[in-house]
Amino acid sequence: MNNNIKPQSEPLVTIIIATYNEFLNIQKTLDSIKNQKYKNTELIVIDANSDDGTVGILKKNSSEIKYFLSEDDLGIYDAWNKALNVSSGDWIMFLGAGDCLKPNALSTYIASINHNNFINFISSKGIVIDSKGMPLREFGKSFDKRAFLKYMTICHPSSLHHKSLFKDHGHFNISYKICADYDFLVRALDSIYPKFINKNLVEVLDGGISAYSFTGLYETKLIKLSKRSKIQVEFEWFLSVIKLYIKIQLLGRAV
Repeated sequence: MNNNIKPQSEPLVTIIIATYNEFLNIQKTLDSIKNQKYKNTELIVIDANSDDGTVGILKKNSSEIKYFLSEDDLGIYDAWNKALNVSSGDWIMFLGAGDCLKPNALSTYIASINHNNFINFISSKGIVIDSKGMPLREFGKSFDKRAFLKYMTICHPSSLHHKSLFKDHGHFNISYKICADYDFLVRALDSIYPKFINKNLVEVLDGGISAYSFTGLYETKLIKLSKRSKIQVEFEWFLSVIKLYIKIQLLGRAV
């Protein structure tokens, strides 16, 4: 990893969104990007052939989108990889449809970049909201590498990745359907020089692909086995499965 990342006064930030039938959610995400005080951005949207009106909304917002593609894909990480192939940004962010940036979010990130030459990953807190916009819980901690090998400590939608991380470590492994973002950061772990902003900068819509997923827990176990002892990882996985089952039962969700 090249540690000589020079801070720029206005680096280009690429924001990547993958969509599939997000008619009810996508406009508020687009609006939150449009309303950013920091303007040196490019927006890339990769859609998986939505048929619910999502494409129509994206076309109406075409002046705000630098690159748009709608075609069949192999999941969210395949879409992200397509977007990475056409991105130009110095820093890259991945938002879900329904996630919203606070108006000063990008300005806050940029201010932290300009004060440190050795940052290539920036994260902040996020706040989970329900479909009505009501806050549910806060999450996201500082990037502690040892803790990260136990569980996903950061709020990924509120994270910026320097482009050099993808140059050095490749793109997302699409064999993982739920946790390829975690896998990427584990692969890049020894090269990451993090910065944490102790503020809520992103609202994250509840119910993302990893929120209530036993498959996600299994994928996380496989990823951790490459770095840690099998006994520890299996025990943590067993406890996580029990906790998720109880959580789903309490919330009345289908397993």
